[in-house]
Amino acid sequence: MAAMSPESTHAIDLPDFLAFIDGEAPPTVVAHLKHCRACRRAAEDYAGLQRHLHPRLHRATCPSSLALGEHALNLLPSSSRTRLDAHLRDCARCAAELRWLGAMLTCVLPSGQHHEYDGLVWLAD
Repeated sequence: MAAMSPESTHAIDLPDFLAFIDGEAPPTVVAHLKHCRACRRAAEDYAGLQRHLHPRLHRATCPSSLALGEHALNLLPSSSRTRLDAHLRDCARCAAELRWLGAMLTCVLPSGQHHEYDGLVWLAD
C-alpha cells in the first residue's frame, strides 16, 4: 500500500481502491478514505467505472449460459465438465447461476425419471 497522508494525491494504490469498492479493504484504507476527499472521490470514480464495465465484461472469461445449462442437465462430456468445474470453484457468479439452474430444474423435472427434449435424453437426479 502506498503512503496514506491526506496531502498526497495518490495516497492509495489501485488494489486498495478495488478492495474498498468490494468491501474488503483493511481498516487503514477505510480510515484514510473517510478523511481524504481526493482519495474518496477517486474511489467513487473507480466504483462508477466498475458499475459501468461489469455488465459488459463479467462473462468475458466465463462459460456461456448454455454450457452451464448443459452442466446442470449432465449433458457435458467429461473433459468439458472438468474444465467447467474448475471455473466454478473460482467464479461465484457462475456457481450461483448453476445453482439457480439446478433449482429451476428440480421444479420442472420429477426426480428419478428419464426426460427427453429435442432428441436428448437424460435422467433427472
